[in-house]
Amino acid sequence: MFNHRISAGFRNLNKPSRPWFNLRNALVLLVLAVVIYFTPFVSQRGRSVVLAKTIRSHGGKVYFANPLCANGYCLKLPLKLNDAIGTIYHISIQSSEDYPINDEFIDSLGDQSHLRDLHLGSDKHPTTITDLGLAKLSKYPLEILSIAGGSFTDSGLNVLEKIPTLKYLMLRDLDFSGDQFQCAPTLKNLKSLHFSDLSITDTGLENLASLPNLDYLDLNNTVIDGDGLRHLSKSKNLVCVNIDNSAIKADSLNHLIEVKSLRYLSLKGKATKDEHVRQVASLKQLTFLMLNDSEVTDQGLIPLTYMKNLHQLFLTNTHITDAGIKNLIHSPSLAKLELSNTLITDQVKESLLKIPNLSKVNVSGTKLSAVTIQSLRDSGIEVMTSKPGYLQ
Repeated sequence: MFNHRISAGFRNLNKPSRPWFNLRNALVLLVLAVVIYFTPFVSQRGRSVVLAKTIRSHGGKVYFANPLCANGYCLKLPLKLNDAIGTIYHISIQSSEDYPINDEFIDSLGDQSHLRDLHLGSDKHPTTITDLGLAKLSKYPLEILSIAGGSFTDSGLNVLEKIPTLKYLMLRDLDFSGDQFQCAPTLKNLKSLHFSDLSITDTGLENLASLPNLDYLDLNNTVIDGDGLRHLSKSKNLVCVNIDNSAIKADSLNHLIEVKSLRYLSLKGKATKDEHVRQVASLKQLTFLMLNDSEVTDQGLIPLTYMKNLHQLFLTNTHITDAGIKNLIHSPSLAKLELSNTLITDQVKESLLKIPNLSKVNVSGTKLSAVTIQSLRDSGIEVMTSKPGYLQ
């Protein structure tokens, strides 16, 4: 008996052992690992799709990045599929009674690690975001941030220093003075700043001028305290300044002479008068001047003749007459002239033909006859009769 058991034991030892980690177990473990790894990903995609559906149902827009892109080429996907596998990069939504844009809305965005463009609120439907909600935006890699309305403070905006990717900032209808906006020097990628319906103090504009790479500044319908424009002389990269519908002292425009990089200036609105244009004429570096809806007169255009680099001039919705255009015949570089909804008549043709480099003019909404328009075209000038706009 004993010998039999020993012999059986040796036979069992000689049998090949069954591997405990066989192929089936390996596949099960692999599938389990994949499920564990992708569960957060799938869950986040699901939340993003629900978020997009909610925002769209309230009139907003949500765009998902196409994940199947390489070297500038993308495989076009059905919208639902693109939403299911893509990542949100753009959100724009106005506030409403049933869907307010507030701090809770910011919380609802969740983990949108590719969110680059965020546009919240509008002039008629502003947000109610506070400093708390603004701080929560710092976790997103935003490049464009636009907010209308809200109750966040000057100091609350300093949280923007935690968004180093920010390039374009648009703020409207806020109680913002700029006094405590001390993070400006750290926003090295911020190139475009749009403020509207605000009141900027002297100190505030000094802070804004410390943005190291700012090239576009828009202060539409903004109250500028004192002689604040003098601080812009420190801006070495500023190319375009819009001071539309803003009451400023004419003398303060002299400070822009020191902004050697400045090429575009917009002074739309009734607050702009002849004395402002006289000061602007000292800005020899300008190539583009917007005076739409202003109170400039025919006589007020005379100083512009001394602007040797002025290439485009916009006078839409002004009281300029044939006599005013006659004052521009010695403008050496003027090539594009916007005269929509002015008081010019057929008599202006002679003056237009004398402007040495004029190549394009818009005369929509004027009394110019078809015969005069055709005559100008025959002379080589491109005449536009469509609604006012930027001449290309």
